Amino acid sequence: MIRRVIASTVCGIAVTAATLGVLTVPGHAASKPDPCKLLKTSEISKQFGGATVSPGEKDLATPVSAGCKFAVAASGSQPDGDVTVRVMTTGAKVAYAGLKNLASAGYAPVPGVANSLWNDKTKSLSLLKGNTLVTVQSLFTSLDSSSVQTLDTQAQSLALVKIAQKRV
Repeated sequence: MIRRVIASTVCGIAVTAATLGVLTVPGHAASKPDPCKLLKTSEISKQFGGATVSPGEKDLATPVSAGCKFAVAASGSQPDGDVTVRVMTTGAKVAYAGLKNLASAGYAPVPGVANSLWNDKTKSLSLLKGNTLVTVQSLFTSLDSSSVQTLDTQAQSLALVKIAQKRV
């Protein structure tokens, strides 16, 4: 339930970014990369301790972006979770600038990684390269009788977003 609320928040932010200017960007529609082909299940598995990863399934798509969600099984002390890849090729620079200005929403640059933004609240890492913004959200939540814990996935998300960005 909490994972769905956080995922809905991320989708809301993506739609808000699109609404704030991306949809008004002039130009012709270019072919969009398939987000389900930007990462292999074996690459995701490697980042999460060899966990079993289901093939990617199409996720929320807008006129300017597309997403793909991979389900990751629990492994060892790691709870099950989802890795979602989102790619934006239309208005990516505008969207990145908008997110960069949302420090109050939790977006912060990753030290030493140009044009990157990590959001610890949503466990998502965005990387702008040229006219393409790739975001990897790695959301793993465990519930126990007294608290909700989310796995720190910044290192894994960074490794995965760098792989995905090379395939765009």
